[in-house]
Formats: sequence, structure tokens, C-alpha cells
Amino acid sequence: MANYKETTASGTSYIRAHTVIINNDTSYKHIEFQEEKVVVLDDGETLGQRIGHVASEFTNENMMTAFPILDPETGSETGASSTYVELYAALFSLYMHLAVERDVRVAAEEAAAAEAAAAESTPETAAEAADRLEEQLEYANSAVALLEAEAEAARLLAE
Repeated sequence: MANYKETTASGTSYIRAHTVIINNDTSYKHIEFQEEKVVVLDDGETLGQRIGHVASEFTNENMMTAFPILDPETGSETGASSTYVELYAALFSLYMHLAVERDVRVAAEEAAAAEAAAAESTPETAAEAADRLEEQLEYANSAVALLEAEAEAARLLAE
């Protein structure tokens, strides 16, 4: 039986991590790279097929395991290396950086919304102003605490 619109094709293929899952539970730390085979046909069409995964738990026994840093464009070793614990610290630092950025953005948006609402509404009482300012101070204190934690993580990484 003939296949409908059957053609032959040629191209190249490679395997890549399409999804990275990091479990950062307080008692269980784990990273998993889900893989896919990518086929690029000569006509430019790209097909992906999920094929497997590689994973590792982060433990006291393997935290000093070193691995070479590769150039993502070429796959060549850069001459630098890292360890599991350094990668963990870098991911922690990225999270803290993004969380602080978000908190600052949210605080600014809320302040702008409160300012706009205040301009449209009746003047707030002294007690309302005090409550609003206290909330803004709590946000600012949270942002400072996160920045201090990010700085401490960077100091630990530098050691």
C-alpha cells in the first residue's frame, strides 16, 4: 500500500536539553535535563522528538564535582570550570536578583496606582497616609533584605 504524498528527506540531527527541571525542596535538591532529538531537514523544516533525560541529585558528596564550562555556540571548552555548588549558588543568586527586581517593580506599580487613586479621590486622612507609608516601608525593607541575601550569596561564591 502506498503512503499518501510520500517523499524522501535528508538533513541533520542533534540532541539537546529542551527543558530543565530543578527541584529545590528543603530536604531534596535535584536537577533534570529532559532531552529531545532535533532533526533539521534540508528544506529548513525542523522536527523535535522527546527522547529521554539525564538527572542528578545535589548532595554533600557531589557538591564539589567539577565540570568544564562549554561555549554554547561551539560546544568547545572555554578553559573555565565550575562545580555543582557554584552552579547552585549562581542559580540562587539569579533567583534573588529576579525576585528583588519583581518586588521593586510591584512596589513602584502599587505606588503609582495609589498615587493615581489619591489624585482622583478625596484626600486621605493622616491615619490612612500613615498606613500607606508603613506598607511602602515594609516593601522597601523586604527589598533591602533580599538584596542583602543576594550580596551574601555573591560573597560566599567569591570565597
